[in-house]
Amino acid sequence: MPRAPTPKDPVRIVRFTDRISRQCSLARQRGADRLVCEAIANGSRRATGLWGSRGGPLVLFENRPPGGLGEGVRVLGELTRGGCLALLLVRRPRAVKKSPKNRDF
Repeated sequence: MPRAPTPKDPVRIVRFTDRISRQCSLARQRGADRLVCEAIANGSRRATGLWGSRGGPLVLFENRPPGGLGEGVRVLGELTRGGCLALLLVRRPRAVKKSPKNRDF
């Protein structure tokens, strides 16, 4: 029986769900699908500790642009034996401004 993929395994095939395909087509920048593939292939990976519906681990892929300028791309994907299934683009949480009352917390 083949072993389940781990978050450190290389990704050779990237498939898109309908949801992420719609997100890429609505993105304001051209080539959003290329940026998603680049993030999965060469970006940093962080295991979420959850498992997807196809039996693979869910991993958050993140790729920052060169020089650290800009937001970069964050993609939630499920690793399967056949490659990676890109599930959705994830937005960065906005910075929360602390009030002076709660500054010590």
